[in-house]
Amino acid sequence: MSRSGRCMLALLAAVATIAACTSHEGSVPHALAGRRLANLETGEAAEREITRLHGRPVAAAEHLIAGYGDPATITLYVSRYPSEDAARADLLAMSTAMADGVGPFAPIEFDGTAGGVRFRTTGLGLAHLFYRVGRAVVWLQTPAADLDAAAADLDAFGVEPLSGG
Repeated sequence: MSRSGRCMLALLAAVATIAACTSHEGSVPHALAGRRLANLETGEAAEREITRLHGRPVAAAEHLIAGYGDPATITLYVSRYPSEDAARADLLAMSTAMADGVGPFAPIEFDGTAGGVRFRTTGLGLAHLFYRVGRAVVWLQTPAADLDAAAADLDAFGVEPLSGG
């Protein structure tokens, strides 16, 4: 391949990468608890990380992982499912498995602050909040002192962008 052909191929690959990242830019908040969005993983990279964390593949159609701060101290995981029923079933399975604590996590606690079914836990030196919005399961991981502020920012962001609707 000629040098100009290689350059054009490299340029197209860069444009495709930028387009993939920016196409999800409005899917997550630009800031949580005063920390700016620093990175956003989507596609295969996000799927690999979610699979690694669960120790098995997760049957979601799409995954997003957003890091906030520099260095990233807040992480937002969003797994979008083909339907609300599929997301609800996965949240039920996860909360049932974690009810008494599993692995590095403390037993979960019900969180009724936003009027929905949400769960809190601690583990790995961090606080965690997880719940379903539409067809998405959301997991927010923060330092304990930042959980309420980050959750409030996430609630203010709204359901539709997180759910992919």
